[in-house]
Amino acid sequence: MMDYREHRYTSQDGLSLYYRVYGACQSHRDRQGRPAILCLPGLTRNSKDFHGVATHLSNQHTLYCPDYRGRGQSDYDLDLKNYTPATYLNDIRHLLAVNDIHRVVIIGTSLGGLLGMAMNVVAPTVIAGLVMNDV
Repeated sequence: MMDYREHRYTSQDGLSLYYRVYGACQSHRDRQGRPAILCLPGLTRNSKDFHGVATHLSNQHTLYCPDYRGRGQSDYDLDLKNYTPATYLNDIRHLLAVNDIHRVVIIGTSLGGLLGMAMNVVAPTVIAGLVMNDV
């Protein structure tokens, strides 16, 4: 049995981006009002990095673990100018919108922690908390 479900969504500029969802419930809303957990990896890393912690937390939380564009199972962007924090933030915000997520706790490693801080600036009402690792 797989501990997660694999999903894809289309970014605002047409790339197919990959993410994993951990948790027994089909929706973060099934978690008794708890915010979803969004796991953001480091610059050259991907969703696999969070498998251990996501499996551990999935009994009580729904976790979303994306692969950034050009990483893991997400499509590569041919325009190198799109590999910027601003583009990653747009991709993350689009992921949240596609899944109808309005509150998250972010667990961010390295770049993921920096993106979590930036999310607090561009979408402060979405962030319920931020755990930063190796920032």
